[in-house]
Amino acid sequence: MTVTVLSGEHVSGAMPEPTYTLKPLAADLPSAVSLTPADEVVPRCYIRHLYFYRNQAHTDDFMPTTKLVSALHRALELYPLVYGRIHCRPDGRLELRHGESDGVPVYVEQAAYGFEVFGRSWPHAQTPAGLEPIGEVVPDETLPLFLVKITRLHNNEGVVIGTAGCHNMMDGHSIEILLQAWAAISRGALPDAPVLDRHLVRVTGQPQFRHPEFRWMHQAIEPPRHFGPLVLFHISEEKLAQLKAEASRPLIAEHQPSSVDRDTYARLSADVAWISTNDALCALIWRATIRARQLDPRHTTNLSIPIDARGRFKPALPSNYFGNGSLGYEATDEVHKLVSHPLSYVARLLRKQQQDTGSAAFLQSAINYLGTLPEHHRIDHPFAALTGVDFLITNLRSFDFYDIDFGYGRAMQFRLPHDLLSVAAYIVNMPSSPDGNAGDGVQIFIGLDADSMNRLCKDDEFNRYATMIG
Repeated sequence: MTVTVLSGEHVSGAMPEPTYTLKPLAADLPSAVSLTPADEVVPRCYIRHLYFYRNQAHTDDFMPTTKLVSALHRALELYPLVYGRIHCRPDGRLELRHGESDGVPVYVEQAAYGFEVFGRSWPHAQTPAGLEPIGEVVPDETLPLFLVKITRLHNNEGVVIGTAGCHNMMDGHSIEILLQAWAAISRGALPDAPVLDRHLVRVTGQPQFRHPEFRWMHQAIEPPRHFGPLVLFHISEEKLAQLKAEASRPLIAEHQPSSVDRDTYARLSADVAWISTNDALCALIWRATIRARQLDPRHTTNLSIPIDARGRFKPALPSNYFGNGSLGYEATDEVHKLVSHPLSYVARLLRKQQQDTGSAAFLQSAINYLGTLPEHHRIDHPFAALTGVDFLITNLRSFDFYDIDFGYGRAMQFRLPHDLLSVAAYIVNMPSSPDGNAGDGVQIFIGLDADSMNRLCKDDEFNRYATMIG
């Protein structure tokens, strides 16, 4: 088997032998399931998460491996699609196929270290490598759609659960509901069944809007680039409130010497009635990373922000729809405007773009556009949208990673793998306390090259709100 690495290299060799390979308990699996345009447009990658559980009571039977594996096997009967493999049809469409050799691998490993390796403040750089079940590779017809790794820490101090889900099969919300079902069965509870019907996201006609957010599908794509490891930052609730207040300041058109800028200020002020905390956060991160990367002021740059569209479609997708219910919106502007205008200008730009592209009609038009593309426009590159001067910000605050409880307490910490690609930021809630109280603010994982990261850490506006954890 050849494994395709997202850096463009190929590594020959087989996947390591799993400790367990979970096979379907039922024999009536569909032979083939067509994926939706929303499944096909996402990057060809795995969504990989790490969940940390501490043995607070120092019990001998803390999260027994056999119990976890048995509960997972039972949970997967609600999610039979994950037993299959992704295949590309001659017409360029992706579909799921089931075969006799398919299964979900589970790896179990005993670590020689305990929680001491993570340090007092849990800097991301100190998260050991190899906790995830698979590296950053391209899922193909030979690779599983879902993988799990259970790492037991030294002296039974705790357990790390690493998961990887093929993005073409599931988005982050889908992975969360699968893990919640697994955890519920481990606790002895009965989880709700997911909605697996892929026909709920379908082409209904011709697109009614232009969709420049997909223009990269028509362009020659540069190979994606690896950057330095993710660095973790913290913004407290107090600082978040200050940031939102700054991003909500009114735009005063009369102060702008250019008539074009005055018109833009007036339009944004009239069209945008409020600014969300996410608008403020994304505006801060986008501006700071533009300065850190020293982009050419004459260039135009784009920011992509994925959103869960389940509740935005008409009719709305069920909240437990298992698949890709997310689409992204994109903001575009000239570099010099983004860094010279106030923070509130960028925040309003982002809010206006989401207002314009977040309607049910626009989202269905996007599905129709993607579903009617000819074969030669189909996606053939894993991270095509994240090259050049573009940036991605994914807000994961709606996911309660810490609430996944297998019957032995909530997760005490959540982490992403080190080897994520491209220029991107990921926003996650701070860990909750053992009694379930919300953490103080957010933590932000940011990936940049080393020189740009050094400049980001010295950025005055960014440092006004964010503190580096490492």
